[in-house]
Amino acid sequence: MFETETLYYKDRHMSRCQAELLSLDVDQGSIYMVFDKTIFFPGGGGQAQDRGYILDPAGLKLEVCGFKESDKLIYHKVRLAKDSSDLLFKGNKETIMSDECDYIRSNVSLGTKFDMVLDWDHRLDGMQQHTGQHVLSGVFYKLFSRNTLGLHIGKDVSQLDIVGEFDDEMVKRVERYANYVISRDMLVDNYVLDKEQVAETHTRRPLPNTSGDIRILKIEDLDINACCGVHCNTTGMLRLIKIKKYYRHKGNTRFEYLSGARAISYLLDRDDYFSQILLKYDTNEVNILKALGNLESKKDDFAERNKILLDYYLETKSKKLLDGAVENSKGILVVKEQLEEEDWMVEALAKYMTNRHKVIVILASLSQSSARVFLQIDKKLAKENSIKLASVFKEYASLAGIKGGGSDFMAQGQVLDKKNVDKFIDKIYSIYIGL
Repeated sequence: MFETETLYYKDRHMSRCQAELLSLDVDQGSIYMVFDKTIFFPGGGGQAQDRGYILDPAGLKLEVCGFKESDKLIYHKVRLAKDSSDLLFKGNKETIMSDECDYIRSNVSLGTKFDMVLDWDHRLDGMQQHTGQHVLSGVFYKLFSRNTLGLHIGKDVSQLDIVGEFDDEMVKRVERYANYVISRDMLVDNYVLDKEQVAETHTRRPLPNTSGDIRILKIEDLDINACCGVHCNTTGMLRLIKIKKYYRHKGNTRFEYLSGARAISYLLDRDDYFSQILLKYDTNEVNILKALGNLESKKDDFAERNKILLDYYLETKSKKLLDGAVENSKGILVVKEQLEEEDWMVEALAKYMTNRHKVIVILASLSQSSARVFLQIDKKLAKENSIKLASVFKEYASLAGIKGGGSDFMAQGQVLDKKNVDKFIDKIYSIYIGL
């Protein structure tokens, strides 16, 4: 029985070849081609499928955009490449079919030798991420006897789930040992296991129970496991492995990692950001933590001084306002005032006064181009006296074009009509002084 020759296993670095077209089929509006051989890996073992294009002798360029596998045949899903799609519209439009599938079928003949061209950068990235996973899995098992639970090779970052929990020192050991493995440039062997050797072959995880071929990935004395992916020839091709972060996941640990060009790009970018930080704080790598610690201390000291000053302001300002306040018939002081302080200070003042005194405060902050108003009372006091600030606020907000809202005990908003803010304040004051 015929099967597609898988050149991607025989020569992992082959990026171009010629292959003979054996069949062409249309399935649900898509064209699928079968060749006598292929350099395109259809995906598997968590690794993404290859990308690339095929080219016939007449110059027709087709993008390879998917795969199907059946009975050891690999079906290549193709479509017109962007730089060939204009072929549909050249010449006499009445004689050239505009339907892509019909056009491809009418311009391709069985037995034609196609040039296959692999997107090598995409393949290399896939190999580096996948082989990087096997290095990490082998290291986790070698150092801590912790096995791999799952893998996801992502577009930007890959995830590896490992049994158990880890701390920073353990993760540091894994990362350093993984890069030591890279420096050793260990052989990465990928082969089909002889059926007679299945019973006596011991792998990191149990072999699949199948009557078909089992491909083995072996990294010298580090790791051996079943895997159908396409891998680097040696660990040196990985160049670098970087664990970005790790966290608890379903009772075990999930690691996010980068290998190869991804890891190098990440560290170079991070080094650039780090250099900018060192320049900003006028320090070096050795002293950056000390510099940040000093900055943190200064910030805490400033915050403490600021709190002392704010407390002094709130105490003295509230005393002054309360001294001039009028008490209504329910024994509640009513305070109204327009202040030049910033809105956050006025808001703090309203909270400070209502937390300590039996008072309704009606304040406005006029420090900015558009004022803000604040109505506030103690929550318990509002409930006992059936005071509903938000309702009154909403009813008279139009006096000064106020946008805002609140609750029974607190309401605030921005004043769009600043020149009429006094009308709003006076109205609210008249309501609560008359209780």
